[in-house]
Amino acid sequence: MAAGPLRAGDFFGYLPNNPLVVEENKVSSVHIPVIEVPEKVDRYAASLFGNTRIMGRILDAHGQPVSGLQALLYDDPMMLNRPLYVSQPTSEDGTFVLSFPDGGVYYLAARNELGGTPAPGELYGRYQGSADHSIRIRTGKVLEGIEIKVEEVF
Repeated sequence: MAAGPLRAGDFFGYLPNNPLVVEENKVSSVHIPVIEVPEKVDRYAASLFGNTRIMGRILDAHGQPVSGLQALLYDDPMMLNRPLYVSQPTSEDGTFVLSFPDGGVYYLAARNELGGTPAPGELYGRYQGSADHSIRIRTGKVLEGIEIKVEEVF
């Protein structure tokens, strides 16, 4: 399975009647209407989605992957305002992908709730690969293997 922005020829769709309820020991048939991404998306992909990527995993204090969290990319070292870019929620293996157009110096965090200051009970963590939690990336490059450890806020 490839990760990253949609490309021309990819298909995407949404289940119109979310959430889907599946009963135990029953087979369910689901029809998800899809559309093909048009060619023109390739022309605009770099500015819409970006070909600069940070990929990695969100882990708990014991090094186990955490699902359902989002990686957040900020241009502010305090990481309190609205993030510039937000990943999709992590899957069971804790992986995240952030795609954006321009390289630079950013600040990386992860949490399970968006908006405001992290609250008690929330999972939250900052990138620990540098003293100020910053990460530097050049435009068009991909950083892989980035880890963010999260802990419960008290």
